[in-house]
Amino acid sequence: MYPQYSQPQYPPVQQEPKGLAVTSMVLGICSLVIPFVGIITGVLAIVFGGVSRNHNEGGRGMAIAGIVCGIVALVGYLIWIIALAASAGS
Repeated sequence: MYPQYSQPQYPPVQQEPKGLAVTSMVLGICSLVIPFVGIITGVLAIVFGGVSRNHNEGGRGMAIAGIVCGIVALVGYLIWIIALAASAGS
């Protein structure tokens, strides 16, 4: 008979914690999609993304995506509020 060989056993890979990065990305996407609540979620996305980046957690790309989505949403809401105020004044 042929000898039986077992598969080599490798130690499990430790994944870095990335909860804040995921939270930042989800809130950033919500700030773009959900009207009126987006102002609050945009600010939270920027805060959580910044904290995640400062603590050098995993998920660097997700943290950056959350920060960018939050900033884009806040700028969009700011432009919308200025346009609404300008149209109400005339």
